[in-house]
Amino acid sequence: MRAHTQTLRRSLVIGSFAALIGIAPALAAQIASFSGTTVGTYALSNIAGSGQNGTPCVGYGDQDPDHSFNLSEGTNATITVDSDGDTTLLVRNRSTGTVYCGQDISRGNLDDSITANLESGNYDVWVGSHSQGQRIGYGLSVSD
Repeated sequence: MRAHTQTLRRSLVIGSFAALIGIAPALAAQIASFSGTTVGTYALSNIAGSGQNGTPCVGYGDQDPDHSFNLSEGTNATITVDSDGDTTLLVRNRSTGTVYCGQDISRGNLDDSITANLESGNYDVWVGSHSQGQRIGYGLSVSD
């Protein structure tokens, strides 16, 4: 699956179009959004056994990241999946190797989310499913 990439905060890159933007305080809550479908064949625990806070990385996704984004400055961010299925989430800072895994290991909530203080840098995102081979359409949002 080809990764979707966005640069956040000061510039926004979508496809071959680039625009310089100033984020007004009222717009700062939503800083990126993506959509896709889980692939569900590769164990996300092969990428990382657990996240930086000890949360296990669970589920099945694509071996390659589903999405990528760049933060030009650090922020306390929430990354949330919105779907009709039971999803998992893994986010990795490419520069530092720091991994964040979703917090829905109890499977009490179908959609996964991560809230963390993210440093500036490039991030890769994997959205997966708890069942191997399951395909689930989803929306993904990054907000602060």
